[in-house]
Amino acid sequence: MTRVSESNVLSRLLHPADKKEETRRSNIREWLHHIGIKDVRVEYTIGYGRADIYLPNKRVIIEVKDGDKLRNGPNTPGTGSKYEETAFEQLSRYLEEERKNEQRYLDDDDENTDQPWVGIITDSQTWYIWEWNYTPKAVAGWDGTRLRKGNIGWLSNFILNRKQVGKEWVRPENLSEIFEGPLKDLHDMYQNERGSPDVETQRALWFRQLEISGNAPQTEDDKDELFVLHSMLIAISVHISTIYSKTDRRFGFASWIKGTQWSKNLVEKIQQYNWRQPRGDILRSLYMEMVDKEYRHLYGEYYTPDWLAEKLCEEVIDDGYIREHIEAYFNGKYGGCVTDPSCGSGTFLYHAAKRIMESEIVKAATMTDAQITDMLVKTLVGIDIHPVAVEMTKANLIRVLPHKPQSPLRVYQGDSLQVDRDIKKDQSLIEAENNLFVIRSRGGKKICFPLEFIMYESFATDVERFSTAASRSESFPPGLGNNLSREKKDVLLEAFQTLTDVCHTEGNDIWAWYTINRVGVYKLGGTASRLISNPPWVRASFIQNRTRKTEVEKLAKALGVWAGGKNATSINLGAVFVIQCVKLYGMNNAVSGWVLPWSAIKSNNWQAYRNRAQADVVWDLGRLPFPKHSEACVNIFGVEKKVPHKMKLNKDAEPPRQHDSWSTVEAKTTFVRITKRKKMASAWIKGTRAMARQGATITPLCLLELLDGYNIKDGSVRGVTVRSTQGNWKGRGSYDVVVPEMWLHEILTGNNLLPYTWGEPRRVVIPIDSDGNFLDGADENEYWKKALGLYNTHRGSGSNTPKTLDAQLDFNGKLSNQFPISEGTTVICNGSGSSLRAARLKKKRLIDHTLYRISTKSINEALFLAAILNADCMQARYYDTKPSKFHINTNFWFEIPIPRFDKNNPDHVELAKLSKRAESVATSAIKMTKNGIRDALREDGVSRDIDLTVARVMKAAKSNL
Repeated sequence: MTRVSESNVLSRLLHPADKKEETRRSNIREWLHHIGIKDVRVEYTIGYGRADIYLPNKRVIIEVKDGDKLRNGPNTPGTGSKYEETAFEQLSRYLEEERKNEQRYLDDDDENTDQPWVGIITDSQTWYIWEWNYTPKAVAGWDGTRLRKGNIGWLSNFILNRKQVGKEWVRPENLSEIFEGPLKDLHDMYQNERGSPDVETQRALWFRQLEISGNAPQTEDDKDELFVLHSMLIAISVHISTIYSKTDRRFGFASWIKGTQWSKNLVEKIQQYNWRQPRGDILRSLYMEMVDKEYRHLYGEYYTPDWLAEKLCEEVIDDGYIREHIEAYFNGKYGGCVTDPSCGSGTFLYHAAKRIMESEIVKAATMTDAQITDMLVKTLVGIDIHPVAVEMTKANLIRVLPHKPQSPLRVYQGDSLQVDRDIKKDQSLIEAENNLFVIRSRGGKKICFPLEFIMYESFATDVERFSTAASRSESFPPGLGNNLSREKKDVLLEAFQTLTDVCHTEGNDIWAWYTINRVGVYKLGGTASRLISNPPWVRASFIQNRTRKTEVEKLAKALGVWAGGKNATSINLGAVFVIQCVKLYGMNNAVSGWVLPWSAIKSNNWQAYRNRAQADVVWDLGRLPFPKHSEACVNIFGVEKKVPHKMKLNKDAEPPRQHDSWSTVEAKTTFVRITKRKKMASAWIKGTRAMARQGATITPLCLLELLDGYNIKDGSVRGVTVRSTQGNWKGRGSYDVVVPEMWLHEILTGNNLLPYTWGEPRRVVIPIDSDGNFLDGADENEYWKKALGLYNTHRGSGSNTPKTLDAQLDFNGKLSNQFPISEGTTVICNGSGSSLRAARLKKKRLIDHTLYRISTKSINEALFLAAILNADCMQARYYDTKPSKFHINTNFWFEIPIPRFDKNNPDHVELAKLSKRAESVATSAIKMTKNGIRDALREDGVSRDIDLTVARVMKAAKSNL
């Protein structure tokens, strides 16, 4: 590093800006990175606490205190994290916990395991250092020593020169870089193997599973790409499991991989790192790096952060359950599973294992690691439709288990929604009819097992023998099905002959794995005492496979969660998932916890779900778990009922990270009780409808919107249309346009709307006159004729999709009803977003469907209304009325008593004047973002004045603000 940067780092370390622990911890972390320590774990969870800084492989734990804590030394009561605990006792507790944890996970051949631990307590200026073998010994010269430029070199070398214990810990950042070479080689291998019976069978069965999930890649290139990626992830996961469990396992859909040298190279890559000791779901990070986010969105995959999984496991897996489960285990009885029916990469099951094995109850039971592992293997159950998910889950469980498991993990690949139904459609994977369990091959052949046979405890072993013999064209294995009746034994013999034929014609490397998974899911009915899951967040309208969509709709109706009407296409698979999985897998009085889209607690299309399943505990999580995606909530059933709460980030706190522990996030967040406000309709209601009118659906823009650089000459507009990146129109656009000048219109969208003002409008071509009438003869224009034809060719196929471009633009009269356009007295507000914004329409511009327009009686009334809609003090009220995580729509008009303008009311007149002033401030700050404009309004003081006036206006309107 440069001399200047080194000077800055040392200056911050020796002379911190304030006394805060966070500041000093950050300075120490920065210093450690600069001296060459690559892996610095901050707020690392150890037991039920969190070490401020942990250096993996170095056996160094640093506990950081604020500027006043160490005034009387580290042995002063109250300087630790527990009541009356000293800082030294806290450090000792962490060291003992982590020593035990390390002993579980270090390999026998790991190096430098005799190196002592180091514990440090510091406020970044004063340092106390001990070396631990089994008792602490103070390091000479570092018992409350002031850190200075003269001794910092010794401290740097002391830490930097410590030997590495064991292998380097794998880190969640840039995991995919480890496997870039093997992935490229696998692509080449796939191209060489493409077309062989084994590859085609496995690819077809893999694809069928994705189809049944409702969303599968549509193009052959996408199918090939995703199949290779999934195969790669399966191979990595299986090898991690094999390395740590010391047992061979099948590759399932990835068993087409024949390269022995490739597998050897992959294993060598994996074995360079320690995959077991790092806490949390490491494989989730690998999946998210390797699989494009577009695919993950299609499947409704929102991977749960570790801190939320840990917190939900604490809530659902209570001490009473753990105690009863241990008793049942020692008595040889069955205690009920912890099941995740949509296990993804295994985040919940990983933390469920941690919750149980690290509980005080298990510690008090003095169980051996082998017993704890055996109990966890029998307890934890996972299901997922995704072929990759089951292997990632198994690998994550192998990582966390304290001992090599003696029996197979109970994680199955299958469709959680369909296990108990009699499905007789050809595309179905399972059907239970006439007491037979039927599996279909890629070629449509039915392999029928007697239900009695699949219920045997030895079924997994039996089907391995069955499938192996069939794949080798050997005789029927002796002893199989001897307890069956003659009739059922004949069915089994026929199944064997069918499978022998299938192996010969369709490939033979997958059938045992495939059958075990299908049967495994089927046998899980009614076995779960606890269910914890983050089900897929997929709207019915986004499910591509029509058969699957029909099945989901049928099931939703049967379960009583079908929204119907205009909300029918918005029914979310998550709602169906919760009800169906509790019904299928839950024991009587089962407790379950679910991470769901925020819509589950507010949206109209989830109302049937809320009527059917009234949650006992509700958490509004906002965007804390998925800051770049969607707002979320938690529903918990089967526990003591509590008032709903909202989880909020504390002032000045950093947002939670994916791999943070719950103890870290708990310290920076607060659960706030949600109180329901009384609903009072506004004065802006006419009949049963709000006076706000939605704008037009001006799409597809690739036919209508012009790029900058168009020109107007001789009464004509010449330009090029924008290019589309979405849906049926993806990749289309860049069309040359020549149309009459009067067809050119400016439109405003939600992206243009700012508080009190507007950004740059967009320009579209639409053959409509100033009265809102489509022009006769427009289809004689060469470009418009082309646009009409393109729309007819590429429009959506839904029954509600308008048949012509003109009908699309004026759907429900939302375009023509904007005419004549009033200037100055029309207020526009947004229909979606995190906050409400409004501005007067001062020019003759059209608005699209993302906006709403409200006609007022005067300019003063428009100014008055814009101030109320923009007011900071009202935003929480508007947010509370949102019907979904994205939409604002018109709900607030029916729930908040916004009055009409009264020219005889001084506060109303004053508010109109303040609104005019706000317009001037906003216009001056037009180059800022919408949040920047709000800052400018606050800095000016007009925002405060508006808030005070709005508060008086709303109080007079009998608001409960």
